[in-house]
Amino acid sequence: MRQYAISPAAQEDIESILAWTHENFGEHARLRYKSVIFQALNDLAENPTRAGTQVRSEVDHQARTYHLRHSRRHLNPLPRNHASSPS
Repeated sequence: MRQYAISPAAQEDIESILAWTHENFGEHARLRYKSVIFQALNDLAENPTRAGTQVRSEVDHQARTYHLRHSRRHLNPLPRNHASSPS
């Protein structure tokens, strides 16, 4: 498996997203979302131009975006009681 580095700013963003997820959806959802985020990072480290990425030349000549839904299928199925929206 290839290695990747996460910038301090990106790490702070991930931590903030996971804290918000915990506050709004609970611990189970936070853990699940964390798994999806890190699966996506692993998938992108393996193949940065994989299907599902889109070139973002307005950001940088090498920048791409990738939606987490493309990596969700690499995880075990969600349990029946997964969070779908905040109350």
